[in-house]
Amino acid sequence: MDILRSVLGSAEPGPQVSSAETIERLVDRVSTSTLLEDRRDACRALKAMSRKFRLEVGAQGLAPMMNVLKTDGSDTEIISYVLDTLCNICSPEDFDEELVDDDREDITGVGEGFSEMFLKNKENITLLLNYMEEFDFKIRRPAVQLLTDLLTNCTREVQQQLLDSHVGVSRLMDILGETREVLRNDALILLFKVTKGNANLQKIVAFENAFDKLFEIMEAEGWTDGGIVVEDCLRLLLNLLRNNPSNQTFFKEGSYINRIKPGLDVIETDDQGWDAQKVANMLHILQLIRTLVAPSNPNQITNSCQQATSNSGVMDQLTSILLASGIPADVLTETINTLAEVIRGDNNNQEKFMSVSAPSQPPRPAIILLLMSMVNDKQPFSLRCAVLYCFQSYLFRNPTGQGSIVSSLLPTSEQQGDISAGQLLCGGLFSPDAVSNWLCSAALSHVFMDSDNMKIELLRVQLSTTVGSPPVSLISQCVKILQHAATTNMSTRFGVLQLLCSWVAGCTPAVTLLLSSPDSLSFLLNQIGSNEHDETERLSHGLCAVLLGLCILHNDGSVPGHTAHDLTTLVEKRLGSDMFLDKIGDIPKHEGYIKALKSPQLRCASTSDLLFDHMFCELFRSIDRDITGILVKKSSASPYLNGNNESGDILHYKNFIREQDLKMNQFVEANNLLHVELTNLRAQYEEVCGSVQILKDQNSIFQAQAINAVTSTPVNNANQQDSFIVNESLKVEDLENQLRHKDEYIAEIEARLVKEDSDVNDNLEKVTTMNQSQIIEIQNLKHQLESLRAIMMNKDEEIMKLKNDLPIQRKSNAPVDRFENMFMTSMEVEAQKKKLGSFELQLKNEEIERLSKEHEKEIISLETERNEIERELLNTRHKVDALEELTKDVSKENLNRLEDELRDTRCKLEEFQELRDAQTMQVKDSAVLENMLRESELKLLATSDELTVSKEHLQQLAVYNEQLRVAQEQMQQLSVNQVDNSAANQEQLAAVNEQLTVTKEQLVGVTSEQEDLLVMLADQEEKINKLKGRLRELGENVPSDEENDDIDGDDDLT
Repeated sequence: MDILRSVLGSAEPGPQVSSAETIERLVDRVSTSTLLEDRRDACRALKAMSRKFRLEVGAQGLAPMMNVLKTDGSDTEIISYVLDTLCNICSPEDFDEELVDDDREDITGVGEGFSEMFLKNKENITLLLNYMEEFDFKIRRPAVQLLTDLLTNCTREVQQQLLDSHVGVSRLMDILGETREVLRNDALILLFKVTKGNANLQKIVAFENAFDKLFEIMEAEGWTDGGIVVEDCLRLLLNLLRNNPSNQTFFKEGSYINRIKPGLDVIETDDQGWDAQKVANMLHILQLIRTLVAPSNPNQITNSCQQATSNSGVMDQLTSILLASGIPADVLTETINTLAEVIRGDNNNQEKFMSVSAPSQPPRPAIILLLMSMVNDKQPFSLRCAVLYCFQSYLFRNPTGQGSIVSSLLPTSEQQGDISAGQLLCGGLFSPDAVSNWLCSAALSHVFMDSDNMKIELLRVQLSTTVGSPPVSLISQCVKILQHAATTNMSTRFGVLQLLCSWVAGCTPAVTLLLSSPDSLSFLLNQIGSNEHDETERLSHGLCAVLLGLCILHNDGSVPGHTAHDLTTLVEKRLGSDMFLDKIGDIPKHEGYIKALKSPQLRCASTSDLLFDHMFCELFRSIDRDITGILVKKSSASPYLNGNNESGDILHYKNFIREQDLKMNQFVEANNLLHVELTNLRAQYEEVCGSVQILKDQNSIFQAQAINAVTSTPVNNANQQDSFIVNESLKVEDLENQLRHKDEYIAEIEARLVKEDSDVNDNLEKVTTMNQSQIIEIQNLKHQLESLRAIMMNKDEEIMKLKNDLPIQRKSNAPVDRFENMFMTSMEVEAQKKKLGSFELQLKNEEIERLSKEHEKEIISLETERNEIERELLNTRHKVDALEELTKDVSKENLNRLEDELRDTRCKLEEFQELRDAQTMQVKDSAVLENMLRESELKLLATSDELTVSKEHLQQLAVYNEQLRVAQEQMQQLSVNQVDNSAANQEQLAAVNEQLTVTKEQLVGVTSEQEDLLVMLADQEEKINKLKGRLRELGENVPSDEENDDIDGDDDLT
């Protein structure tokens, strides 16, 4: 108690005890004390000190407290103290009252260190999961908090141990269904951390019915009006669905998209009507929809989710939010982005979106209103970028939409009443706002994306810039804007240059029209040759170089003085190949290019980030090598390289080596493409595995249904045998239908697997053949290079002989060995070049061999995975066959038994019908009927006598019951005196039991006989009444039952 007084602040005077000594004594008491009360008091004191002296309590008391958890689990109070103490010492955050020594430097990471010590023993997690099953709030909540802290400190270790535990996720899901809201909310945070970045745990949690539970919580909380709890549920849903195709498929097939609709119901209010939490909840709901239809998902999942979103009405609700008033800017921006991904690449959704009109006078399509917002400089920048993404998604793989936009720009005879999309785009392109210029340039580049016809049609667009001036083409006007914006706005320059590059790529008429524009070529050359040190300026010069390279690449020579050869010569003489290639090489190194290439959505924080469009980045990646190859070939074709006068044969061989080097690079690129194709095949294989897993789950459900249907108890009522037979036949038919559907479904999956296997085998064969062809070609190249080296050596020897044979005429003032020294220097340089070339070729050969080995390993792994899938499918098929045989056997036994019973019932019915017919024939003769009546009366008298006898038997049974009661009393008495007379009592007990058994058997027999006699008597009376009724109908005088009773009474009196 002195220790407790020192901890709790006793007023008694005495020597001061340090905190370390106090903690040591408390830990010692926890470890060695035999009384539970003492250990409990010590744990309470450690809990009180664990926040202030966290390091000391954790270092000395972690192991003893774990022993308490193992041994004192029956005492809830001490367990709650220990769990609270562990939460304090493993907390990832520092406490304000925590004391830190001045000489201690590692003040951070204390909780992480104790968490690692806790996790070293895997039994600790199992022990913690067991305590999470307790209903007591004082135990369950600190257990949840402790596991949350462990996940924060050591995420991967805890996730792996939860995967190894068979009941870990189930215990966590049980807490999610807790009625106490505090525990439920803690469970949401815990599950969010458990599923973060772990696909396996995400799948397990999803198949533990997490989606249903989360939707029930959100519906109970009121969706967007539900506060932070709804946000936690949505964050957990995003964790489960993001980058997880299996869960996305399960979410879609479970019709959970329909359950999102209540969360999108909004009431039009002022902007002030939305608080911050409601905005956050709505943003998370929209992000949930975007996760399902994201372009980064597999195409099959994205397309199916887009269709489900449209069919469920979610897309209609998104359009209603888009056209509603009083929506906050953040929500409206995210809604536009969500709509963009819902309609991206889906023609049905694109047409549906185009048919949406705003409630205005006159009614305008929603796409027109969005474009009006995009060219309005007063709108938020993020909203304008979202509109551009929505417009680009509308045109993605939509030739009809592209044609409608181009037709709105072409001259027509009809008078247009309202503004069109093309007019808005051109107006934004020529406006003084630099952001509108860039956005409209990017939008116009998507109008003719992947369509050469649209590029040619767009060349017909004529614009009238000023009143009275002749119209000019759109491409000429773009060149003028580019010349005027060269020194003003970088955004305008970048946008127009990317538009022109996208336009002239693969379109020869556009190149011709561009080169025909005045001062266009000189402007491009001046920009490329400019020496600006600003990074953004150099990027614009690189875009000009790309545009000029495209003009060279797609030049048909129709413009005099601007042919491909002329332009190439002009670039080499005026700029130089090195400068031209350096300017182009700056583009892929820039951070903006890398960022734009990752995602089709424009992600810019400010207007200064408007540099590259995603479509242009993909175009540049495809044409970069072609443009740079123009000058490489031109320079390689020059007869004078590096100022050395070499022979034509040597130059020819060098050019041949360069061409072979280019081919080697092409082979490397082909190898990379094959690697990408292999990655896609792996993704398809994972999708097939997911579908197989879903089929396995469905198969288990069908098995359970079949077993329940087979083992269901039959109806015992004999009067409902016909209905029972019908029900059983219906059940058998249902089971047969289910088995038939399962067989068809399994056959379909097998066909799909066979098809996928054939596709994989075909691709593997292609890869192997490509590798073999590459190896053969590499070997051929090696042989050619060796032959070339031999030829070059021979040529060198011939040159040396010729130079030695030539007479050397020396001048008086010339050095003696000048020509010989020059010749030797050139030979040494050439030998060095040969060595470097052979070394580079050797490195490339080694790289190709390494890649081939990696491909072979990946092919072997794919074959093993395919064999495992086939084995699992075969096992599933065997299980289904066994279940079908069991169902048929059991169903046949039930049917045979029911048919036998039905046959017996029909036989009895036929006997009754024959008896009825016989009785009907006998009714015609009254004498016969009287005889039958007399016989029946005699039988009735005999039955009465038998009933009298049975009554006597009943009396005897009463006597037997009395004897039985006496025997039971004797048994009780014998049980009391069993200690004294065990042997005799056992004999008497055996005799009494024997007598009791005989009496019970007699009682059962007499009771059954009495019941049979009563049934026979009732049947005879019924028959007599029927016969009397028939005699009365025939006119016979038959006495009634009362008269018969009187006659019987008189007979008794006599």
